[in-house]
Amino acid sequence: DPDFLHAIVNSLIIGGVDMALYFGLSLVLALAINELRVKALRGAVQTIAYLPYLFSWAVIAGVWILVFDDQGMVNVLLKAFGAKAIFFLAEPALARPLIIGMGVWRSIGYFALLYSVAIVGIDPALYESAEIDGAGRLRQIGSITIPSLADTMKVIAVLLAMGVLTHFDEMYVMQNA
Repeated sequence: DPDFLHAIVNSLIIGGVDMALYFGLSLVLALAINELRVKALRGAVQTIAYLPYLFSWAVIAGVWILVFDDQGMVNVLLKAFGAKAIFFLAEPALARPLIIGMGVWRSIGYFALLYSVAIVGIDPALYESAEIDGAGRLRQIGSITIPSLADTMKVIAVLLAMGVLTHFDEMYVMQNA
């Protein structure tokens, strides 16, 4: 059946792109959060990033609809700048990017939290030694933080691989929007 094959291909594309984006962007977010020196700001950013993960796909889709509907926030901004409104949710070419974006927005905070927990467990003496040796922050991240996250990266890669074909909920709620 060609529809079945098309659905499998779409699922693999969306799952694969999701996996790559979740893995990379959540690592970048965790590293950025770790660099924040004000503890209250770090906690606030972590909470704000993690919060969408606590909501159901129906709530996430509702927010996405408020943002991308023909009368949504993006179109209000487009009209304010004199551009033509785009009905994002009715454009077949935008279906995959919107589904992927919605998943990334929902899940990036969760995976960043997993990375952040691992970063906190890295021995501070390693950073102190590197600083004494003249290593800057980027060098420390590349030589200490990233290699120390290898086991966490493996776990996250396995979790993401298990979820490659589990995008039914987000597709269903967006299809019925």
